[in-house]
Amino acid sequence: MGRRWGRKGILAGVLAGGVTGVAVLALSAHGLAEGAAAMALRHAGFPAAEVTVEHIGLSSARALVRLDPASGLTLGRVSAGWSAGGLLQGRLDRIAVSGARLRLVLEEDGTVRLPGLPDGNRGVGEGGEPGEGLALPVSEILVEESALAVEAGGGTLTVPLRLRLAEEGGLLRGQADVRIPAADLRAVGALLGTELAGMGSVEGTVALTLGAQEVQAVPTDCLLLAAKDLVVAGERLGLPEPLCLRAPEEAPLLDWSGEGLRVQALAEAERVSLPARGLAAEDVSLSLALDPAASEPLAAEVRIETLRSTGKPALFAPLAFTGGVRRELGRPLSFNGRAADASGLLTLEASGTHDTDTGTGRMDVRLRPMTLKPDGPGPAQLLPGYGAQVSKVSGRLAAKARLDWNAKGLRSGGELLLEEVAGTAGPVSLAGVNGAIRLSSLSPPVIPAGQVLAVKLLDVGVPLTDGTVTFGYGRDGRLNVEGAEWRWAGGLLRASPFVIAPAEPRGIIELHAERIDLGRMLELVAVDGLAATGRLSGRLPVSIVPERVSLDGGLLEAVEPGTLRYDPAEPPGFLQGDEGSPTALLMGALTDFRYSELRATLDGEAGGELRIGFGILGSNPAFYDGYPVKLNLNVSGALDRILRQSLDAYRIPDTVRDRMSEFGRKDP
Repeated sequence: MGRRWGRKGILAGVLAGGVTGVAVLALSAHGLAEGAAAMALRHAGFPAAEVTVEHIGLSSARALVRLDPASGLTLGRVSAGWSAGGLLQGRLDRIAVSGARLRLVLEEDGTVRLPGLPDGNRGVGEGGEPGEGLALPVSEILVEESALAVEAGGGTLTVPLRLRLAEEGGLLRGQADVRIPAADLRAVGALLGTELAGMGSVEGTVALTLGAQEVQAVPTDCLLLAAKDLVVAGERLGLPEPLCLRAPEEAPLLDWSGEGLRVQALAEAERVSLPARGLAAEDVSLSLALDPAASEPLAAEVRIETLRSTGKPALFAPLAFTGGVRRELGRPLSFNGRAADASGLLTLEASGTHDTDTGTGRMDVRLRPMTLKPDGPGPAQLLPGYGAQVSKVSGRLAAKARLDWNAKGLRSGGELLLEEVAGTAGPVSLAGVNGAIRLSSLSPPVIPAGQVLAVKLLDVGVPLTDGTVTFGYGRDGRLNVEGAEWRWAGGLLRASPFVIAPAEPRGIIELHAERIDLGRMLELVAVDGLAATGRLSGRLPVSIVPERVSLDGGLLEAVEPGTLRYDPAEPPGFLQGDEGSPTALLMGALTDFRYSELRATLDGEAGGELRIGFGILGSNPAFYDGYPVKLNLNVSGALDRILRQSLDAYRIPDTVRDRMSEFGRKDP
């Protein structure tokens, strides 16, 4: 709703009425005196006006003018000066006002009332049309030690008045020194048509232009605005340093007329914070347009050189931000924005609405797909609040989120897409991680139970490949793994459910091995000429402590008879010997060893070697007529090579792939 300032303009009426009264006083100094001046003010719309003449001379007069004694509305001490030529033209040369106390009341329906008028919605002047064809009959106006109080929104804005105006082209132009040490921002918000609270101060110089129906103000340089306990549209803002307020080129900062108060402003601030959101902005510039009578009363554009997360740890890396805010009549605020980090990898896009009447709103955020490289910035640098525990990350990431808020608080959720992601988390290496993970809360991050990731490879001292992990992540920062299955060496490894804190990992994860192919297992250590058949089952306990993950005391046992053959083209030196020697006998037995019992112990450390020790009972039909022999054999292989070999023939499960394909089609 546009503010209705009478039918033409109360402020212009006050000035016009006051000046007219003093003009009558001056022009009738030899006859009308106090009565005539008071009558002129009453005719201008102030029925209780009183004038006390203190001095009348040939070229000047001075009087105490009270527009409405009951409400304290006064023009204070008014002095008028004139020349003979000016009197002949019906105008004054100079008016000086000192001690004026003016008051305006902004009603809830948008009307403005001037105490002292019989009808606050009626104009001032004959027929209720103030300023109709009125030219202020004065060449210069000087106002000192005066104040204008505006009551609105439950607060009062008191503006000290100190200005000098001179007639130019039918208008009064000049400058006003603005010094408002303590302004109730509720009143400012009511004038601007938006919700404000807190206390503010203003300091600077403003160029003014006054017509009978319009007032325009343009800062001559920079208006410094400071605020304490500032709240804008229900959001608390920190403003540690004053912001600089300017007017756009060839436009006034304020334009006050019968259509209401229009604002066009450029603002700059070194730092602005949103404590409730954990955000701080540096080097902020704002372009603002307010016009209560327009179909779009509010339009703003914001540019932030550096937007920081103030949480510990920060949720994201420092970002550059651009965005806008709009309000259409009868609709909530709408906003949009785009933020990007210095590397260009992290780009966030957001849009949403906020209802200032109810304090409710929503925001949709998207993290545009980004491709990471092991030697470039990773989650720990880009999203430290979520990825501080992983490093050397490669692959493709994307995310989307939804935030809703009301008077009770903030709710958030989102979804994270991972495609062929690899990296390290402490001593653990991962590769080929794929999936779409739902988050039921962003801060703190919470992943509901039942989320599934497909993983090509996980090194926990033994290379686990072609697996799926079902898990959740709680507000307590603990990872709850409900189930995990891995294809390994032609068999299956299953993990018992376990809970672990990624920030301080510690515990033992029990892996149950089912029908492991002995031949495939020996291929992992790649000993030339070594081959086997048979199936093994058992347990592989994985020990996790900070900075170390190891397989300690794994035990597999044969579930059926099998064979073990070792017949290298070039036996190593320690297995070479003369015919009949113990070494030669051992090599002969291993050329076709058929076992009935086999136990294998496995030990290894993530990033190190996998060591396998065999205890075997069996025989070789061609060795001592098949006499039973018990053998002990140890083999090992470097895990970095084993891990590379383990990536072959990997396939993302259909359930995980379907969930990933839904990522771009559904809201979080």
